Amino acid sequence: MLFHSTRGKDYDRTFEEVLMQGLAADGGLFIPDTWPQVDLEQLKTLDSFIDVAKCIVPLFTKSSFSDDEVLELLDDTWHDFSRENFATIHRLDDTKSILELFHGPTAAFKDFGLQLAAAFFNKSLLKQNKTAIVLGATSGDTGSAAIDACKRFDSIKSFILLPDGNMSEVQRRQMTTVDSPNVFTIRVSGTFDDCQDIVKQAFNERSFLKDDQFLLAVNSINWVRIIGQICYYFYASLRVNQLEEPLNFSVPTGNFGNVFACYSAYKMGMPLNKILVAVNDNNILHRFFSDNDYSRSKVSETLSPSMDISVASNFERLIYDFFADRDSSICDQFYKNFPKSPIDFSVNVDGVATSVDFTTKLKSKTESDIEVTSFYIQDQIDVNESLKLMLGARLDTFDITVKDIKSGTSQSREDDEVSPRAGIIFKPAENISWYVSYSESFLPRSGEQFKKLTADAAILDPDVFENTEFGVKWEITPDLYFTAAYFDSEQTQAVRDSETGENSEIVGLQVDGFDLELKGDVNEKLSIAVGVTSMDGETSSGGQPREIPDTQASLWATYQVNDRFGWGFGFTHQGESNISNNKPGLVLPDYIRVDFAAYYMISDEWSMQFNVENLTDELYFPHSHSTHQASVGEPMNARISIRRNF
Repeated sequence: MLFHSTRGKDYDRTFEEVLMQGLAADGGLFIPDTWPQVDLEQLKTLDSFIDVAKCIVPLFTKSSFSDDEVLELLDDTWHDFSRENFATIHRLDDTKSILELFHGPTAAFKDFGLQLAAAFFNKSLLKQNKTAIVLGATSGDTGSAAIDACKRFDSIKSFILLPDGNMSEVQRRQMTTVDSPNVFTIRVSGTFDDCQDIVKQAFNERSFLKDDQFLLAVNSINWVRIIGQICYYFYASLRVNQLEEPLNFSVPTGNFGNVFACYSAYKMGMPLNKILVAVNDNNILHRFFSDNDYSRSKVSETLSPSMDISVASNFERLIYDFFADRDSSICDQFYKNFPKSPIDFSVNVDGVATSVDFTTKLKSKTESDIEVTSFYIQDQIDVNESLKLMLGARLDTFDITVKDIKSGTSQSREDDEVSPRAGIIFKPAENISWYVSYSESFLPRSGEQFKKLTADAAILDPDVFENTEFGVKWEITPDLYFTAAYFDSEQTQAVRDSETGENSEIVGLQVDGFDLELKGDVNEKLSIAVGVTSMDGETSSGGQPREIPDTQASLWATYQVNDRFGWGFGFTHQGESNISNNKPGLVLPDYIRVDFAAYYMISDEWSMQFNVENLTDELYFPHSHSTHQASVGEPMNARISIRRNF
């Protein structure tokens, strides 16, 4: 497993590189390339926290350490905990339990992640014969847990920045009374955020380090911290109900690391219903989930100083993985001016209003039950040698029920639709065919991918699509033909008058255009496929529809050099198109993508092929999902494949 930054410019990192680097070079946070999946059945056979950790931690470390090395390290990691089974489940009643995470040496849940981090730090430093400076910011328990975890390792010197006066007396004494020559605490006149800013600046510069020194992060920006905390969520689910039913977790948070560890466990297979994010007066997360307000504010001093944080650093990981759907370009744009400027999820990076309310993704989870049954019949009738008729019909039954999990309400709809199709083919000459065709199809009135069905939509008839096409096909030679066609597509929508309640139909979308295609063998060695499409569309309001490019063109040519070797070359062009309906000026730009291929027949059974896609490494956007997000085309990439025919 490898890791990459949430901002996309630091990638293909091993576990050890992520461990020793901490913050990504582009300012982002490291996250696994993919979410590893935990074997829940194996987990159910285990009893102790250490055994659970031995199933989870190696999933992230294989790029740098063998499983045997990691298992040996884990046996000696959580050495100073006060109980053998130190993640204790305290049951309040049949429905509520408390996960006790205060049995570590500093009585902080962060002992779990920091003891693990320090053990890995030391192992890596000894292997490389180097030393390290641990630099961290704290509002209380991070600093004391980091100091305790690292103090026994001579290879590590710890420098912990703490805000002057803004912590409990117990926490201050835990950090300032440690009698160890490799521990240093530095008081900063300011808040935790001021301390964190100094740490981030140090990681960006690193000019003060010696050649044989690493600068290590102990805040939860370091991924190994998250790993240690993932373990006790799986352990808690195991102890409560053997991982059989999803749980709700209520998690107090400041920097969002503990919450993200819970989310990570869910992505790795842990059953989860809901995460309740608990905050104090420093409520940036509450403001975000309630009002889409993610802006830095002045820190308020409270009785829970560990939560006195105005910017939750780990929230960037959730933005990247959940809200941006792992699109690093979106995450990078969001954080380009933050925290100087707030992140506004109601607009895109250019300040244009989006059509998606991100918070609904958390507030209204739904489940859909869809049943589709289809029958179709089609026949071609030869009237004479020059005239053929094609007649057919398709019957579809569509039954959908969508349940809102939060409210418990549901909406249902059932549709039965017959979609006819007909066509005529006329051949005035042996090598020329004229044709005309008509077909219908339908789509039930529900939300995107049938994830929602409102009460208003449930009583509306389906959208009906009517497609008409006529054209000519000319067989230039038996192996080369030319086709020209005109097409017209019309979408009819049912609408409901908000005042009268009556239903009516309107033309929601109309698209017409023409296709030109030349395809086949030019000679024994050269084959081509050339196509040009021109389209124009209009919505019911008279505007331009989304994702209807004015032109599309493609060319692919293959040349057979000899019986065994050949190559291919071509391009794809797509003109600009609107990102959203009726919003001129918001466009996907036009692009040309060039591809190449070569193939070789090793024998009658074996063949080898080499492909290069996007040969010029063009940055292009083939599709858009809304005003806030467009799909990025694949960069230049190459692959070799070997095939055997049986």
